[in-house]
Amino acid sequence: MTLTRPRAVVPASGFPRFLAGRLVWLLAAVVVVVSATFVLIYVIPADPVSAVLGGRIQADQIEAIKARYGFDLPIWQQYLRFWGGLFRGDLGFSFATQQDVGQAIAARAGATAALAVAGLLLSLLIGVGTGVFAALMRGTWKDRAAMGTVVLGMGVPPFLMGLVLVFVFAYLLPVFPVSGYGSAAHLVLPALTIGLTGGAYYARLLRGRLVEVMDADFVRASRSRGMRESAVFVRHTLRNSFLPVLTWMGMDLGYFLSGVIAVEAIFAWPGIGTLAYRAITDYDTPMIVGTVLVSAVAIVTVNLIIDLVYPLLDPRMAHR
Repeated sequence: MTLTRPRAVVPASGFPRFLAGRLVWLLAAVVVVVSATFVLIYVIPADPVSAVLGGRIQADQIEAIKARYGFDLPIWQQYLRFWGGLFRGDLGFSFATQQDVGQAIAARAGATAALAVAGLLLSLLIGVGTGVFAALMRGTWKDRAAMGTVVLGMGVPPFLMGLVLVFVFAYLLPVFPVSGYGSAAHLVLPALTIGLTGGAYYARLLRGRLVEVMDADFVRASRSRGMRESAVFVRHTLRNSFLPVLTWMGMDLGYFLSGVIAVEAIFAWPGIGTLAYRAITDYDTPMIVGTVLVSAVAIVTVNLIIDLVYPLLDPRMAHR
């Protein structure tokens, strides 16, 4: 079966419909995720005010606060009130941190974005480099050594990888700070933790796809026409193999932007992940719903961008 790529392009009249369809589905996904989280949290027989302030103030004061913020209302009224506040830019108030939820998340968004971008870039650098090397060396001991390292990397959870990096580069070789935020040096170890664990998946995915495409008919035809091997690899093999990597990259970036809890916790990184973890442990329901909302928006936004990039790599995707 020939895998030649058609020269079709996205019709100008079809792009708005394509974009509108993606936006509708992604908006529906955000509503479903946030609604499910809201219901699951608020049907639990407890309330955030009593959980956080129960030992500090009197019972009548707790009831007054609950009435003030609407926690004494039926769940359906709280649900409508939540969306009403959301449309006004109000995500609620955290009793655990004594902060506006939106302001608390915004204050940590920069740290999470920096870690997400750095971690993803390192994942791609490590994964794509290893995958290409293994594919070009396929069948040799170098290929087996590279993929053996990849399998090892896939088996190491991020928290363990982080602890190993802390031990090596913060204690044995005190090169980088073990925790904190504020400089490029603080970013190295948490980003490298993401890069080493995530890069293994990219390497395995890309290597498998490259080997498959390298034996395709259209690649052999390009070689038979006298095209240089480097040009064949870049223009045909690598380009046709990159779609699965792009899909995984979109999922990863959305996940990273929502906060990588394990990595942020190990390195005391002040991101959305640690904020969500503390909200869960404190039963801080407004903060939980707020972080879930931001996470859902980040994930669907990145996936929308990936959907729009697909036709640039493979025009056939625009017609599906």
